[in-house]
Amino acid sequence: RDAGVTLALENHSDFTAAEYRSIVEAVDDDRARVFLDVINPVAALEDPVPVVAALAPLAVAGHVKDFELESIQTEGGYHRRGFSVLYRYPGEGIADLPRIWSALAAGLDGRELPIAVEGLDSLPDVRDQPERLRRSFEHLRGLVPAPAPA
Repeated sequence: RDAGVTLALENHSDFTAAEYRSIVEAVDDDRARVFLDVINPVAALEDPVPVVAALAPLAVAGHVKDFELESIQTEGGYHRRGFSVLYRYPGEGIADLPRIWSALAAGLDGRELPIAVEGLDSLPDVRDQPERLRRSFEHLRGLVPAPAPA
């Protein structure tokens, strides 16, 4: 506390949104908060929108990514075994980022929140990151409402 450190617990697939809230509330210290990953609820098979709405008031920072589902076929392709969840840069997948962003804004109630873009599928020796990040930032900026005129 004296050093000004805030401990931020990242939501992941370990707990539900209600459990993350209960952990932070049980600690009962304004220096124990949530690091909100707006797509990680998918890893816990939860809808990101209500999770983001529930955890945004407790968040001090976070990150955003996107995801796609890859169908896993049996040999010969006659039947689907299931799906793999693959993380992507924002705007490259199927996440409903407009609804997620709206839930985030509502949960922040006008408060600013530092958000980083998380890209998890970088390939060695492939120089596509600057262009993909540019498109991701452009996509995310389109989700943020323009400030009201002064």
